[in-house]
Amino acid sequence: MQGVNAEGEEARPRRRVMAAVAAETEVVKTGGRASGTDAANKESKIDANGVAEISFRELFKSTSGGEQLQYTDRAKELAGKQVRITGYIVRQSQPIPWAFLFSPVPQSVHERDYGQCDDLPVTTIHVFLPKSAQPIPPRYSGPVSVTGVLELGGREEADGRSSVARVRVTAPVAVSVVPAAPKSTVTTASK
Repeated sequence: MQGVNAEGEEARPRRRVMAAVAAETEVVKTGGRASGTDAANKESKIDANGVAEISFRELFKSTSGGEQLQYTDRAKELAGKQVRITGYIVRQSQPIPWAFLFSPVPQSVHERDYGQCDDLPVTTIHVFLPKSAQPIPPRYSGPVSVTGVLELGGREEADGRSSVARVRVTAPVAVSVVPAAPKSTVTTASK
């Protein structure tokens, strides 16, 4: 049985769907923050080692049209601090040593065939490994958790791409780039 709306008309399922989409959009606009105690719990996601959990959704504000990509307040607060983010290592035909692209969704790019013309999400970030590690990280088929220092700000990288956010791994790769726990989920800004 469907309810009745303020105009006395029978509520349609489409309106409920649109309300749910609007609520989800508001969560994205606020950087993934919810109100009340949910926001406090999300903000306090810091483990015993002082590493803060952050998702791709919490890095950038939702934009529309020609607006520039903007950082969320949470991303700005965590800049220069240890963070853990879960996503996918982008499979590259020409990987650059001691670095990789990290995306909220599984992706692959073929630089030899297409150059910089690819379909990577705008939220894709660069991850830099310590020079003492293997130059190319191991390939994982599923989600991976990366722990390192969050860096914000635009700059051109060695692979010719521009980056607006980076994670610099400071600990050994074996403990900093690991398969994600089965409970972990990757949230994207397009969800």
